[in-house]
Amino acid sequence: LVWDTLILSRDPGETGGLDVDEVEELVLAHLVAYPEFLGPGLVKSLFRQVSLGQGFLDSEDRHLDVSQLVRELTPKLANHKETAARIAEECCTHLTSRSESLAAKLKLRLDLNGDGAVSEDEFLKT
Repeated sequence: LVWDTLILSRDPGETGGLDVDEVEELVLAHLVAYPEFLGPGLVKSLFRQVSLGQGFLDSEDRHLDVSQLVRELTPKLANHKETAARIAEECCTHLTSRSESLAAKLKLRLDLNGDGAVSEDEFLKT
């Protein structure tokens, strides 16, 4: 569906794979829609990051019980829903200002054969 949308938005007669401008449109579309999905899971994502970090420490150096933290804070997360949504929105707004560099990096990742364009096959594989 995403591929079809990108291709259908092209000027008539335009052929070939996605160029960097089209990849940038994909990045921008993602950043516009993403805050809605990022916000609700933002705080729990931070818990997971702390948990991963704790896993790298020796047991005697761990000073935080992440599972207890999650148990105690999960019921209170609804109180912070608006704050998490605002943070998600601000993060994506900041990233939007970097859409050109993000698109260039994404295009490099998507262009598996290095021909300068992203084919449908490459898009679907990545």
